[in-house]
Amino acid sequence: HACGHDGHTAMLLATAKVLAETRDFAGSVALIFQPAEEGGGGGREMVVEGLFDKAPCETVWGLHNMPDQPLGTFTSLTGGAMAGIDYFDIAIEGQGTHAGVPHAGVDTVLAAAHLVVAAQSIVGRNLSPFQAATIGISMFKGSDAYVVMGDRAVLGGSVRYFDMAARDKAEAERRELEERRAFEAR
Repeated sequence: HACGHDGHTAMLLATAKVLAETRDFAGSVALIFQPAEEGGGGGREMVVEGLFDKAPCETVWGLHNMPDQPLGTFTSLTGGAMAGIDYFDIAIEGQGTHAGVPHAGVDTVLAAAHLVVAAQSIVGRNLSPFQAATIGISMFKGSDAYVVMGDRAVLGGSVRYFDMAARDKAEAERRELEERRAFEAR
């Protein structure tokens, strides 16, 4: 994983070691490693399961490494620093055919390709430049054969956002685009 979850674990364990050896602080420290932060619930689930009932904390500090930053750089931010994420899957269904007779079927791969291109305009043309969001389509599956135009193409990706209004607008536009392309594929 590009952000290096093993690095996060190593940093937390090294911090625990230094704090335990030096005891150079007043009060108590709870070191929390957030499991399943991408797609599994992460911190939200920990709170729901009573983390702060078991280990009350006056403040909570988060740390995330950024491999593209210069070595030794440390940056402190107030508020949200990492975007929320939603995942989506889109299936386009049509009528499969042989690639030699494309007019006899519905080209689901072509419809899906148009959807990929059109999705790139959602953020830039529907959200304010002051709202940060991205839509990334990172999975694309069509037929398994060179000469078969399959009856199904599947796309998958994610929407990342800092603001729930931006999330909701991007999601609504994505769904509308998906429905429009599905209709055009028929």
